[in-house]
Amino acid sequence: MVFSKFSVMTKISRIYGILFLFSVLLVGSCKEPSVEKNSNYKADFAETLEELEEATARFVVGDADAFISMWEQSENITLSGGFGGEIEKGWEAISQRLNRVSNLYEQGRFEAERVSCAAGKEIAYVTQHEMITHRIEDGSDAVRNYRVTMVFRYAGNDWKLIHRQADLHTEQE
Repeated sequence: MVFSKFSVMTKISRIYGILFLFSVLLVGSCKEPSVEKNSNYKADFAETLEELEEATARFVVGDADAFISMWEQSENITLSGGFGGEIEKGWEAISQRLNRVSNLYEQGRFEAERVSCAAGKEIAYVTQHEMITHRIEDGSDAVRNYRVTMVFRYAGNDWKLIHRQADLHTEQE
């Protein structure tokens, strides 16, 4: 049987995806993050999630700095943002996009409803619904509802974002 490079890569991607989901199931999910007991790292993922909410609230009023500082500064990070477009990869591209998007918001308000989260020794995730209300050009309010998944890596003494996937939350037909 002959396999093309594309079909082999697709199969490998599927295998890695299944392994990731399986590892998440092993870690578990929660309303409050679970962190392995007797771990050798100091960061508290629950505290990181509180910082994330504060940083996102600042982001939707045009101040991207705190949110950007939550990201790992490497070339191996990705962002699939709620405004669509290309999947951004790497620190430079992501920080530029976040600054650009933050500038689109005016007088924004942010709310989040956590669906699930978990933390292991090196990787953590959170899945949540986000609602952003912001002022648009004609002076009225616009509302954007997102389904969001974020993945964090424990680096040094901090949890840092390494991936964010956001898409518009629409009603099921």
